[in-house]
Amino acid sequence: ESATHQVNARNVIEAIPYLSELIVRLRDAEEEAAWKVLDYAMFHLGLAYLESERYDRAIQGFQAYTDRFPEGVYVKGAHLLWAEAYAAQGKWPDVVRIMGVFLRDPLLKTRERVWGNLLVGEAWFRQEQCERAVEPLAFVFQNAGVRIVRKEAAVQMSTALIRLERWRDLFPVIHYVYRTSARYDIALNLSLVEAGDRSYETEKSLYAMSRYRLVFFKHELIENLTANMAAAERDRKLVWQEKGLDR
Repeated sequence: ESATHQVNARNVIEAIPYLSELIVRLRDAEEEAAWKVLDYAMFHLGLAYLESERYDRAIQGFQAYTDRFPEGVYVKGAHLLWAEAYAAQGKWPDVVRIMGVFLRDPLLKTRERVWGNLLVGEAWFRQEQCERAVEPLAFVFQNAGVRIVRKEAAVQMSTALIRLERWRDLFPVIHYVYRTSARYDIALNLSLVEAGDRSYETEKSLYAMSRYRLVFFKHELIENLTANMAAAERDRKLVWQEKGLDR
């Protein structure tokens, strides 16, 4: 009861000892009611470690949960959050590995498939494997119901397509990007500059100008980046206050 209260109140640090004690007490239990409690406790322990940014412990927790409850109540969420913990550490090959198994499930809901493809697409993108990144990011762009998720996929997909010089595939996406604040993304702008340089060096000056005209000035990018960092810091403080992590 104390563990459930702390989790529901989002007091993640306070929940950890209660959840850990539950797991120790119930790990050898055989009653169905005890297994349901153990299912809850093991998943939420991993979640508590993730939200308190103890990523190695979160990874261990989600792996232990999926091993113990391969058909558990929270198993889909556990796989997604397990991959999120690897992503937070920049361990992109592990993200691809976990999501590769997850996305083979034919019974996934669209939102679960969107989340999984976003993780895979970003993982390939961060490893500079643009060809592999495009397909999962395109799925997210076409199916995401949340605007910020669609925008995140669109800017990474656009950058990947620019680097691959797949201009026909790019134009429908880039039009969307330039209607959002994603147009200030630094990686996107650098990719456009590099593409323009390549065209200019091969004496395709008109193509070069079409790339350059989409690029923002340095001071515009810096102003937008500074504003985004300030907003992110405000959001972080609010989240920490809500979770009691600012004490």
